Amino acid sequence: MKVSLRWLFEHIDASWQSCDVQLLVKRFIESVAEVEEVHELVLDQNSFALGQVTAALDGEVRLNVPEWHSDCKVTARTHTNVGERYLLFRKNADVSARWAMLADLGSSKDGLVPALFVDDKDLTGSWKKRIAWTDTLLVIDNKSITHRPDMWGHRGFAREVAALLDVPFKPLTDFCTPLARTGEGKIYKAPKGRVNVAIHSNACFRFATLSLHDVTVRPSLVPVIFMLARVDARPIDSIVDLTNYVMLDIGQPLHAFDAAKLDGATISPRNARNGETLVLLDGQKITLSSEDLVIADEQKPLALAGVMGGALSGIAATTKEVVIEAAHFDAATIRRTAARYKLRTEASARFEKTLDPQGNVIALERCAKLCRDWQLSVQVAESLVSLGDDVQPGEITISHAFIEARLGSEMQSIKIVNILEKLGFNVQLHVVDGETGYHILVPTFRSTKDVKISEDIVEEIGRSLGYTSIAPIMPLLPAEVKDLHNLNRVRLIKRVMSSALSMRELYSYGLCDEAWLQEIGWQPENTVEIKNPLSEQWRRTVTTLVPALLKAVKENSVQQDQLRFFEWARVWRNAQEIIEKKSLAAIFYDKSGKLSFYDVKAELQKLFDALSLTVAFKRVDEPIYPWYMPHQTAHILVDGVVVGTLGMVHPSYMQHLGNGIAAVAELDGDFLLQHKALVKRFVPFAKVPSSARDVSLLVPLSLEAVRVQSEITQADKRIVDVSLVDFFEKAEWADKRSLTFRYVMQDPEKTLTKEEADAIEQRVVAKLVALGVTVR
Repeated sequence: MKVSLRWLFEHIDASWQSCDVQLLVKRFIESVAEVEEVHELVLDQNSFALGQVTAALDGEVRLNVPEWHSDCKVTARTHTNVGERYLLFRKNADVSARWAMLADLGSSKDGLVPALFVDDKDLTGSWKKRIAWTDTLLVIDNKSITHRPDMWGHRGFAREVAALLDVPFKPLTDFCTPLARTGEGKIYKAPKGRVNVAIHSNACFRFATLSLHDVTVRPSLVPVIFMLARVDARPIDSIVDLTNYVMLDIGQPLHAFDAAKLDGATISPRNARNGETLVLLDGQKITLSSEDLVIADEQKPLALAGVMGGALSGIAATTKEVVIEAAHFDAATIRRTAARYKLRTEASARFEKTLDPQGNVIALERCAKLCRDWQLSVQVAESLVSLGDDVQPGEITISHAFIEARLGSEMQSIKIVNILEKLGFNVQLHVVDGETGYHILVPTFRSTKDVKISEDIVEEIGRSLGYTSIAPIMPLLPAEVKDLHNLNRVRLIKRVMSSALSMRELYSYGLCDEAWLQEIGWQPENTVEIKNPLSEQWRRTVTTLVPALLKAVKENSVQQDQLRFFEWARVWRNAQEIIEKKSLAAIFYDKSGKLSFYDVKAELQKLFDALSLTVAFKRVDEPIYPWYMPHQTAHILVDGVVVGTLGMVHPSYMQHLGNGIAAVAELDGDFLLQHKALVKRFVPFAKVPSSARDVSLLVPLSLEAVRVQSEITQADKRIVDVSLVDFFEKAEWADKRSLTFRYVMQDPEKTLTKEEADAIEQRVVAKLVALGVTVR
């Protein structure tokens, strides 16, 4: 956002040239907002001259330039008529003149300076006496004033600068023409021949209009275009420039309508009807929904409220009657509409900050003053129409002790009062039982979203003093024993996933990627909807981390043949109440297709071993999530409780990721944190050696490997360990597969003889045969 120092000093009773700009910027950054850049604007007035069109030909335009005592030829431009006056530019007398560009006037935007309204006597050069040829432009970081709706106009900046420099701030009455106000409630029935006004939407809290009669729409005024261009506003004509100037001056957006183009002589904000269309000023045609707020007449929408006007009701050269509207809209509604149509305008950027609810009437009275000051050819109505409830200043009562305790320093009451009053607050000092306190009226331009509680008042005082003036004191940290179990557990999980499993950690957004969900054809249930989403693309929280992992594989599988990602994050579900849980998800991808369920199971076992978890796997034939492949998915259980799922990715989802095969796992993160393993104690090494044997089996596909492993373990108490060491399948084995287990036998008292080991083996075989397994 660009701010003109010369412009804002119009609201201050001091000279802008006497200001130490570098010191002001330093103090402004420390206490108000971030200034990104400072530009000194110096325009060479000898490079500019006014010319009058004498001939408009196909390829060129000829102009008479009295100030240069010559005629000029320039390249033709559209809509140029004989008699119109334009601004011309040349570097020096030896260079041919050209049309003046907005950039020549200090703008960072492209475009030609439009036709101008100039008195004949000014064509010789006297117009230059009214132009501000020098200025200092401040580029403000918009993010640093998001919470300050009062600072989206020059007057708001001027208030802060006046307080910083301790100079008088001019009263608002100097800039407004007081007008009588008519209207009450939400409907105003105007006298015959005038425009009726009504509010028909809960998204509009206040709505005001000012009528201009006997209007002659003149081209832009020369001094005005120089001021608008330097802050990157585009001049159009005298009426549109008027509304833009007020917005940049006061901070309240306005819009002007041609009253003759209204159907039914009524103007009102209302919610759009589904399917209504509107052609905007930029030529774009949009189809509206009931979520959009529009300004409409009795038949059709005229403008997209708070965002952009419509082409059908705009100001034209033939306009004779003008209605200027100023409103206080619901900020969230305007922001969502602007995001929906990708139309973030100067108006919507301000409305979404929750503007001063009284600012709409102030802006119209400012319009009335400028119509007189600029000597526009209009007759301003003696009264304006204002609908909606008046908003009263906020009230905060705070004690002196509270302020000193929060700031950590002593202060005099008179200084606190002085600081707050300079910022526009009304302060009443009172003493009760020896305790000094303050009753503060918060002005409406600060009470909408910025100053609500006592701590906000302390912040105003602190930033005005300068935080560097507060003596730093090291905070006292009490020495106490803290439970670091969860912290160490997360560190262990991430270390194992990244090192032992060779995975890369993924950090995804906590909101569903709606475009990606639509691509893979899946919609989550029981989601938590965001009341004011940044965009329709990100409007609800995630219920599972797997879609983000799938997308990561898609985006990286072109460059890599093997991929491994994991993510530790939160998920949310809305089951009568919002439930937030931690989750650990992982994906394994192999483009060659040589990845199996058991490979991934063996990898995850490293994590379970590190966390001292004894897990079991139970096959799931009908998984909850569609990306799991039936019959190749298993629940992960600990003590019979499901704590996660592991499964191969279904081919219908793999087609979105590229060639290859993938497996995903998702575990209950809260369980992983809360689980505390038994304290490991030293067990003396066995005094006698152990003996291991392998057994190869032909097992029905319906029989789970964990069941076979359990049966081998139970065959004899001297079997101390059983592990799966190999498996394979053949096409001719339609319903079977080969598994090889290794079991370790050990007697704590003696070395097993061959006969004893053979006897244990026979018990193992008998157990397996009873299961219907073929021992090979």
